Amino acid sequence: MYHTIIKRFCILFVATHLTIVAAGCQGALRPSLSDTPTEDSPAPQISRRPSLTYDDLVTGRAPSSPVDMAALGAPSDANAPTHTFEGRLTLSDEATRGSFVEVVDDYNYNADVERLHLPEFDFMFVQNGSHLIPVQRGLVITSHPYWNYILGPGRVWQENGDNGYTRAAFPFALVEKNANCTHNGVMTFLFDDSGVSHVYYQITQETCMYFKGNFWGMLPATYIQGSIPNAEQIRSDYAQEIASQMPVEPFAELTSDSPGIDLTPFTSGIGDMTAYGLVVNGTNYIGGGETRYGPFPFLRFMRMPSYSTAKSAFAGLAYMRLGQEYGDGVADLLIKDYVSESANAAGNWTSVTFNNTLDMATGNYSSPRFEIDESSTRMTDFFLAETYADKIAAAFDWGNKSAPGTIWVYHTSDIFIATQAMQSYLQTQEGASADIFDFLVDEVFRPVGLGPGAYTSLRTSENNWEGRPFGGYGLFWIPDDLAKLGTFLNVDGGAADGTQLLSPALLADAMQQDDSDRGLRTAIHNIMYNNAFWARQFTTADGYACDFWVPFMSGYGGITVAMMPNGVTYYYVSDNGDFDWYDAVAEIDRSITSNCP
Repeated sequence: MYHTIIKRFCILFVATHLTIVAAGCQGALRPSLSDTPTEDSPAPQISRRPSLTYDDLVTGRAPSSPVDMAALGAPSDANAPTHTFEGRLTLSDEATRGSFVEVVDDYNYNADVERLHLPEFDFMFVQNGSHLIPVQRGLVITSHPYWNYILGPGRVWQENGDNGYTRAAFPFALVEKNANCTHNGVMTFLFDDSGVSHVYYQITQETCMYFKGNFWGMLPATYIQGSIPNAEQIRSDYAQEIASQMPVEPFAELTSDSPGIDLTPFTSGIGDMTAYGLVVNGTNYIGGGETRYGPFPFLRFMRMPSYSTAKSAFAGLAYMRLGQEYGDGVADLLIKDYVSESANAAGNWTSVTFNNTLDMATGNYSSPRFEIDESSTRMTDFFLAETYADKIAAAFDWGNKSAPGTIWVYHTSDIFIATQAMQSYLQTQEGASADIFDFLVDEVFRPVGLGPGAYTSLRTSENNWEGRPFGGYGLFWIPDDLAKLGTFLNVDGGAADGTQLLSPALLADAMQQDDSDRGLRTAIHNIMYNNAFWARQFTTADGYACDFWVPFMSGYGGITVAMMPNGVTYYYVSDNGDFDWYDAVAEIDRSITSNCP
């Protein structure tokens, strides 16, 4: 049912020769998941594969340019796999092989040759039926100076012309170190009980305004076959993950389910879209997934950066969870009592509360004009800082201009401070080992049903980049995560499976359900900011039957998660700097359901 939005198939990556399996033997095929070789949508039937053929993969013959993404997934006439992949896949020559072509490079990144090649690759996988599951999900820290990995689940299948070998493909992402840029690609290879071909990789899509490019190449590979610890639990967990994803339909299906709807407002005015969706009555209508070489074959597991949506979905939700767990008085706790570095701050933190800081109204700033501080060299120092000591020092490097709680000034650094304060407070309640992001994952993300790729965050560089979580950016979503977050906040009232997870009072403030607390007025017309959430007012002057508020999460480059009072959530992830979603609200109000009683 995905044929209208993705031609399903990951780009296949080739290896030059078959490598002998080192150890072990493969277990029986486990068909507990659907063994249909396609989960998103099948690529067109391929009677004769045009690229990434058996010969290409076995000999390591790399194409001279990226191939159509349709070559990277199972054709519609593919058969169920006859071999089972369980063991370790290791690549070679990552630092020297492969090609790169620049698309956008604002900072001359391609002058660093290392940035144009993959990190070392050495990962374990298990198979469940036709599904290939990486053992390690979420952000993986590497030794590479510029890139980390995120691996996603893929597929395996039989294809005519592969001489009995089984073909595999899986999505992966390169993530910029100490930053949220995410470049999406696919790897593919052939294997059987005796060895593995070369692996072909291709990246032709990203969510990153300042650095875009095509990466592709063939790498020699080794397959060390053997039993994986906890393999059965990994298979079981993945089966549950798939089963618990929100029901999905292609975005175009809205024309059948909501006759008369005009789909144009959901994509017009937004360039370089990664993915988008509309959540209506518990169904996630997904679109996008376009790359420079055709539709991405694994749209449901396409990894997207949070950027500043993390301010809401990390710092804001952690704050509301603390309020539910330990009382709403957490709002009035003082930063100075929980972040010792405030004593050496350039500004005045004597009476700044947790709530003031999450509202970005600390009174400590340079200019109240919109994003002047956020775009300054001082904030650049904050973003580039790697250690906790350097980052917290930069965060406090703002002089005092006004009383706390009075003037809103956008500062990612404020959210970093608030996140550290919440961590220190949590440790007073749960012990010195408590971590505010792990707390959020265990107390909110898991119960809500977010997938394991959302369980890691960018952190400061201590302990191999396992230091303090950023709070204001640095998470990674798939479409299902965004759909579930919107539903959790906007429909379920911060509850999951009948259990209230978020403070109702603090959530009501963020969702503009408390007339007495709209938050702080921003520098943008009709937009407020409260508890790390934005909100825009729509009125009768805009042509609506009533006045209403739409709370939303927003991220750098063009990311929006808008939650309407009619229960519909509209989200999109892009990187052309476009924030154009007001017409989508109007179309939802007109053709799906009104926002007015």
